[in-house]
Amino acid sequence: KDHRQDQAELVRHLVQRGAHRFPHSHGRPFARHLAGVPALIAHWRQPPELITASLFHSAYSTEMFPWGLHPFRNRSTVRALIGTRAEQIVFLYCTVSQIKLYHSARTLASIPPSGLPITNCQTGERRVLPPKEAAKVLVLLSADIMEQDPFFDMYLAASLLRLAA
Repeated sequence: KDHRQDQAELVRHLVQRGAHRFPHSHGRPFARHLAGVPALIAHWRQPPELITASLFHSAYSTEMFPWGLHPFRNRSTVRALIGTRAEQIVFLYCTVSQIKLYHSARTLASIPPSGLPITNCQTGERRVLPPKEAAKVLVLLSADIMEQDPFFDMYLAASLLRLAA
């Protein structure tokens, strides 16, 4: 089985969970957006676990998109579908405050060597994300924004990618 087959099966799973029911940017089905984000991530030659995670990037809901396809209590189900490393990225992406990341992207020149301060949007907990983990979240957030509309906020997407570099 190749990676494209796996991705097609995962898209079918997301549609079965209701991804086709949600409208998204420009009236497109949410399922189309979910398939478009990994296409960008793959084009940028990112690691396989980030490509897979990007397909499920809103699986639990996010601060900006509150319609999750899986409740947080289903983490073990998602982990079994996409693997531990990809699920950890998904969980982090779904719980990080994207609004605060936007602010960091506009004010920081790079990820500090000690890591990127983040806030959990569900609990308010603050912690420092190691640079490699932070870069994955920033790349995913950039792809999420750019897939919706390449001109939505090009400055923000470019700032996120610069910060991730």
